[in-house]
Amino acid sequence: MTEIVLNVPDDLPLPGLVARLERLIEEEHLKWMLFSKSVDAIALDDKDQAAFEKVREQAWNGTKKEFGL
Repeated sequence: MTEIVLNVPDDLPLPGLVARLERLIEEEHLKWMLFSKSVDAIALDDKDQAAFEKVREQAWNGTKKEFGL
């Protein structure tokens, strides 16, 4: 697993932030697992897989905006 180091302002309550980040990571991990299984299940070629990944990335960008990342 990759480790990320963040600089957090001193006045920000860490427990809530940590819980929110953990939920976001779990959600993204689930999305990626479903994406990978979907690619295998429907046997996409490279072109289709790239288009599918583009849509997944657009959805992820929406989530990042929602969480202010």
